[in-house]
Amino acid sequence: MTARGPAPGARTMIAVEGLRHRYGAATVLALDSWRAAAGEHRLVLGASGSGKTTLLCILAGLLRPAAGSVEVAGQDLVRLAGPRLDRFRGRHVGFVPQKLHLVASLSVADNLVLAQYMAGMAQDAARVREV
Repeated sequence: MTARGPAPGARTMIAVEGLRHRYGAATVLALDSWRAAAGEHRLVLGASGSGKTTLLCILAGLLRPAAGSVEVAGQDLVRLAGPRLDRFRGRHVGFVPQKLHLVASLSVADNLVLAQYMAGMAQDAARVREV
């Protein structure tokens, strides 16, 4: 993956250094350095099995890298664990997986309220209606 650096003076939203991830003995992701500034748009493009979903899961804090540093919105995700990581992800990361993991017995609105609750946030019915 290649990318231009952030514009001068732009706040860094994502910073990755020395990122590596393996499944078993196979290295599926190797990214030496990558940054994205707040407001920038990036495209993650590659062949099937090239590590796109793995990268997105690492950036969302859903997967721990084998090596390297991952900073999102000024927070080092590698240093966060358990409830603190869950709380950060719930408040700062929007992630829609390829296969949705919704609670089938709940309505869409109830699933959104559940996400707020699990993130330790107040349930905001107005925001749920807006979404």
